[in-house]
Amino acid sequence: MVVKNIVYLGLLFGIIATLISHLSKGFQKQGIEIFDRDKSFKEKGKKPLIYIIGLILNYSIVFFLNLKNFMVF
Repeated sequence: MVVKNIVYLGLLFGIIATLISHLSKGFQKQGIEIFDRDKSFKEKGKKPLIYIIGLILNYSIVFFLNLKNFMVF
């Protein structure tokens, strides 16, 4: 019973890591597309923020993968 729960936790952490991966790549792509557009000065302040959020999410995947590997073994 305990082994079954640990496997489910490993699957859950893997799914979370996959979701974060896709979200982070989307944020990074959106940030790059905003850099290419000509916008007003007010919207230019949002440019690096979207890209930085995507970058932080992309590097947080390592935490979930390590947590998954720790829980399974």
